[in-house]
Amino acid sequence: MRADIARLRTLERELEQMRRKYSRMVPEQPALYDPMQIAVVSIAGAASECKRAADYLELAIRKEVGG
Repeated sequence: MRADIARLRTLERELEQMRRKYSRMVPEQPALYDPMQIAVVSIAGAASECKRAADYLELAIRKEVGG
């Protein structure tokens, strides 16, 4: 489980780097449903969900060890 948490943390960092790279390509005033903007938002969401999953796995481990 610890390896999975570490992988999720790595994915979160990689996705955040990707988001920063592509966010520079989003037009200043993007059209509705601009593909690059949607991609950047989706990448940010994926990074956030990796963080959330890792946080909850850590919580589950703490509960198991403590309980």
